[in-house]
Amino acid sequence: MSSVRHLQYRREELQEQYNLLREKIRRLRVDSAIQAGTLVAYQLEKEIERFEVERDRLQQEITSIERSLESERIHSELFRLNYVEQVRLFREFIEQKRVGAFLVHGLPEHGQIFLLKRLLHAIPDSTVVLIDEIDKADIDFPNDLLLELDEKRFEVAEVKQSSPIKRIQAKATPIVIITSNDEKDLPDAFLRRCLFHYVKFPERQQLIEIVKAHFPTSPLELVDAIIERFLALREEMRRDKGEAGKKVSTSELMDWVRILRHHDDDEILTKLKTELLYPGVLLKSWDDYRRYAEQTRSQSRA
Repeated sequence: MSSVRHLQYRREELQEQYNLLREKIRRLRVDSAIQAGTLVAYQLEKEIERFEVERDRLQQEITSIERSLESERIHSELFRLNYVEQVRLFREFIEQKRVGAFLVHGLPEHGQIFLLKRLLHAIPDSTVVLIDEIDKADIDFPNDLLLELDEKRFEVAEVKQSSPIKRIQAKATPIVIITSNDEKDLPDAFLRRCLFHYVKFPERQQLIEIVKAHFPTSPLELVDAIIERFLALREEMRRDKGEAGKKVSTSELMDWVRILRHHDDDEILTKLKTELLYPGVLLKSWDDYRRYAEQTRSQSRA
């Protein structure tokens, strides 16, 4: 019989003894309560204490066996994955300061049989690089990317010139996705290297579907009223600021709905007709707050 099977049988045997002992202690406590204040109750309490010591000993033994079983399983998996050899190889990389080269080039002579198999398989394939909100970066940043975009390589300034990882060259052309909120113009030289795709703001029906996906129990009438008020505010901001100005977004809409859902539906439906409820969730500047929140209050009073 294997050591694992033996431990499992032993655990089951001890668990059965433990359950019987626990039931016996329960019955003795009932008897002790009935005989409260008598000599019999005192004797029963002594017996309960003795059984509790035995119960705790059994519990400790069961816990010890469970730990051994867990350790056996771990050792079995590590043996299957040739863990010792992997540790030796990783230590060798660290000692030789080849970690960067390993991450870039992989370890093809061992990669097929070790833990990083999936990673090493993925390294030769094309990757995706995301540069988010480039219009918020320094004005020179887009021009600083021209070399990387043209030649698909970059240099690590902190590494010595003679180092093999001084220059990192992509083995496969990556897909580079760059986003911009159009808050400032980007250089023409940079734009010539880009394909432009404009992501439109969701239409009314799309917004309703988005809200319903996040708040499925919300009544359609309430969602429709919230979207109507939200779009009216966004259109007003667009007229005042133009397309490039900061307007309320879908993330702010989600926050607004989350706040409104804490209140009675009928109350919200009534107030939305004349008020911009919780404007601080939607309007993120003092100028916007004064222009749209206070203007709405003035109109409702009039």
